[in-house]
Amino acid sequence: MITSLQIHLAKVFLKIFLRNRQAILFSLFFPLIFMGAFSFSGGERDPFLIGINDESKSKFSSDFIQALEKEKLFTLKIGNFDELQAFLAEGEIQGFVVIPANFKEISNLGTLKFYVDASQTRQVSIIRQALNNTVEISQKIEEFDLFGNYKMPKFPTKDNKDSKTLLKELANDGLLRRLNKTNPNEVSEIYRERLS
Repeated sequence: MITSLQIHLAKVFLKIFLRNRQAILFSLFFPLIFMGAFSFSGGERDPFLIGINDESKSKFSSDFIQALEKEKLFTLKIGNFDELQAFLAEGEIQGFVVIPANFKEISNLGTLKFYVDASQTRQVSIIRQALNNTVEISQKIEEFDLFGNYKMPKFPTKDNKDSKTLLKELANDGLLRRLNKTNPNEVSEIYRERLS
């Protein structure tokens, strides 16, 4: 039980505490300010430094590595197994991925091996999810020939004309309407050259 003497001493110490403004500042407000300053300074997490050992050297593995390089969560270091194992032991990287020789299509993803330092076991689930997302992205990559053959869809035209002839006719008709002319011979030579 609390005695009257203990209550009296608690009141005296509380009065002394409340009279000292520095004690109030450092005891109550400074920890709140300190917690507030550090809670808002979070920002983005630093990227994981992981190594890549590409034993496959296939198109699919190179697409996978390119997709990993675009991922903001990772910084890559490419090397062979022994180098990467030494880097992992020295703490220079947080883990490394071994891409086996049979890594040529999406059905062989179970063979992908990921090695981590024992201190990084909490991070494994984050890294594994990011790797799975990257594999999914690399599966969806398609190549396009932007400067080669153009493949335009074929649309049915009136009177079975080819699309180039129809386009010329429509352009000439539009030019006549824009210039308020009825005869194509009335159109200036400059406009006819631009349409040819």
